[in-house]
Order: sequence, then structure tokens, then C-alpha cells
Amino acid sequence: MRILLERVGLSLTTLSPQHMKSRNVAAEVAPNHLERPETGYVKLTAIAHSGEIIEVREKHEVVTEQQLFGSCRGAPGRRRDGLCRTPLIHCNYAVANREKAMSSLRSALDELGTDDLTDSPTGQLGDDLVELREMAEALEAEWIRRLDAFDARQGWAADGSLSLGAWLRSRCGMTAAAASDRSRLARALRKMPLTQQAFLGGDITTAHVRALAPAAEAHPEPFARDEHVLLKGAATVSAGDTRKLIAYWRQNLDWDAALVDTDKIHQSRRLSISRTWEGMVRIDGDLDPESGEVILTAIGALVDESVKSGDANDRRTPTQRRADALTDLCRQFLDSSQAAISGGERPHINLLIDLDTLEGRAGTRCELASGLILHP
Repeated sequence: MRILLERVGLSLTTLSPQHMKSRNVAAEVAPNHLERPETGYVKLTAIAHSGEIIEVREKHEVVTEQQLFGSCRGAPGRRRDGLCRTPLIHCNYAVANREKAMSSLRSALDELGTDDLTDSPTGQLGDDLVELREMAEALEAEWIRRLDAFDARQGWAADGSLSLGAWLRSRCGMTAAAASDRSRLARALRKMPLTQQAFLGGDITTAHVRALAPAAEAHPEPFARDEHVLLKGAATVSAGDTRKLIAYWRQNLDWDAALVDTDKIHQSRRLSISRTWEGMVRIDGDLDPESGEVILTAIGALVDESVKSGDANDRRTPTQRRADALTDLCRQFLDSSQAAISGGERPHINLLIDLDTLEGRAGTRCELASGLILHP
């Protein structure tokens, strides 16, 4: 190890046991002349396996002092200009505090897991759910803060991943959609300092951040100007109402641009309907907000009617109820006088069936005009 480092004229800072245990360790190496930090630092990646460093790769890039000497909440008297002067990768104070915090979190969760909920009062369970939700949001905020720092240093590259999203999928077991969502939030919050502060303070939730982030990305300068006002409103309403707040803000910001965005959304509407295996029909599409509201209201009304009927034998799932509701809506249209006449007749479904089929004999004709064979 020493020989490898001497060849490039560098001295590796001491790796802590916690870092050595991981499969891949990214170590930051400083030039011999540490008294001249303005010359920059050189990053060296140490690839370790089972606690043994097996390969050292030099990466010629200048990293900042903040990256090399991170803020570790050092003991009194050890901080200067808000920075601990000890490299974090071997700062015993920082490592001990981090391990203590992580251990406390795990112990608290283990203790909660031993609770017998059988006889717990319903009111207490409700209070627990609210408090745990708040804690989960606090953990999510801290997780995203650390994700941002990890991404800024490209820590995912030291593990052999090609991107942050790939690393999250591999190491954190996330889906592609979840990894993309968290990556986007972490990077967006870099330019939203007040939002990040409110998020870490528990004033807003992850859903609020998702509502605010697109506005910051689309209008960075106006958002930076109005961020404190938008946060003040977001902190008092739900995430859904925050989206409304942002929509009105964007309209007032630039009415014509908002109109263009609305038209773009309308132009992107689509609906695909196709037959699949065994005659099933697949429906897939995207509707503009107004059209979607019409569909949701109509189908919702039919679903509510079926639920309120109180039929004990009706064991359909919610998705099955919605599918049946869509079929009922289409059937009602075909049965009405609103369908346009084409070729002298209104659209209808033709069923071709033999007398033998009507008399209950199997293997005889029973099909739709489209050629789809039905079971009698």
C-alpha cells in the first residue's frame, strides 16, 4: 500500500474501520504540502475487499477544502470558520457521534417493534401513527440531505455505478421511479435553501417539496425571490393545496406562458385501446386535467352507487368496479339516442349465435361480429 502511494508521491489519510468494512472505499488524499491548501487536493479512490485495500486509482481533480475537511460538529475549540480541521474519514469525534445517533435510531425502532398492539387503545394508535409519520418525514429529509452530499462528491462512482439512480437501485433496493424521484429532489433542493431548511425543520413534507420543486426548476429567479412567501403558504396547507398555490403563482408570474403550458398538456392527451391475449382489451392513456376530471367523476359516481347498494354477494374489487363502471357508461351511450347514425343505423354490438347454442349444445356458433368467440 505504501509503495503504491509513494509512486504517485501522495500520503493516504488513515481509513477508519467503518470505512474499511465496506466493499468499496472512496478515500480523499491530500498532497504532502498540507500547509498550502490553496493548491487544491487530489482524490484517490481505494478499492477494498474484506478490509484489505487491493487497488488504488488516482483521479486527477481538484476538490475543495469543504469536501476534504467536512463539518463534523467537532468538540469546542476545534472549529475554525465553522469547519472542523480534521478530515472526516478519520475524525474520531464525528464517527463516534454518527454511530451513536444511528444506534439510537435502531434501538428505538427495535423497542417499538416489541409493542403488543392487540390491546392498544385506538386513540393511542392514531397518535402513534401521526407521530411516526412526522418522524418518517424527518428521516426522509435527513436522508435526502445526505443523498445530496453523496451525489455532489459522486460517491456512487466509487462503487462502480454509472449514476446516482443506478446506485440507489442497487444498494438501496429502490425502483427506477423512486430512485429518479429522490435524485431529482436532492438536486432541486440545492437551489432551494429556504425549502430545504423548512423540510429539515419539519415545516413541510416530502409531498410539499415535490410540489415546489418543478416551480423552482422552471422559474429559478422568480422562485428564489418569492420562496419565503410560497413556503409560508405551503406550511399551512396540504400538499394538494400547495400544488394549487404554485399553479396560481405561475399564472400570475406569466399569464401567456401558463396558457402555453396548459395547451401543451392538452395536446399531449392520448388513449390507446387494443386487443391482447385471449380477447382481453387493454386501455392505456393520458388525459388533460379537465377531461380526466369528467372521467373520474362519472366512474366514481357509478362505483359509489354499486358500493351503497349493500349487496352482500357483490365481492368485486375496487379495480373491477371501475372496469364495470366504464363498461356501463359505454353501454348507456350505445343504448341512448345520442349515438350518431352511420350507414342508416346507430352503432351497436352484433352477436352471432346458432339455435343449437340457444338450446344449450356446446361447440356451436357463438361469436361477436368482430370474430371474437364467446363462451355461451
